Amino acid sequence: MHTKQSHLFGVEDKKPLSQIVKMLNEHFGLNLTEDDKISIRDLEGRLDGSETLKASIRANHSLENVRLTFTHEVGQLLHNMMDSNFKFYKQANDAPEFQKTFFDMLFKRYMKKAKSA
Repeated sequence: MHTKQSHLFGVEDKKPLSQIVKMLNEHFGLNLTEDDKISIRDLEGRLDGSETLKASIRANHSLENVRLTFTHEVGQLLHNMMDSNFKFYKQANDAPEFQKTFFDMLFKRYMKKAKSA
C-alpha cells in the first residue's frame, strides 16, 4: 500500500537534496531554507561517518535493528544540532509526521550509500 507519505520518498530518494527539501516544503507547508539544507547535508555527513551505524550494519542482519540504531543516532545528532539550527531541530522533534517522513528519507539515502560503499 502506498501512502502519500511513502510515495513521496519512494523513487525520489535518488534526487538531489534541493529537490527533497522542495518536496518537504510542499508536502508539509514548510519554508525550509538554504541553512536547513546545509544542516541536513551536515547531518547526512555525520551519519555517513558514524561508526555506530557501520557496526550496526555489520552486526545486524535485520533491517529493523539497523533502523532502530539509525533512529537513535539521528535523534542524538539532531539534539547536537539544536544550537546551530534550533528551528529545524524543533520542526523535526515537534511534528511526528514530518519526523517520520524525514527519518525515512534519511534512512533510504543512508542505506543506498551504505550498499554502494
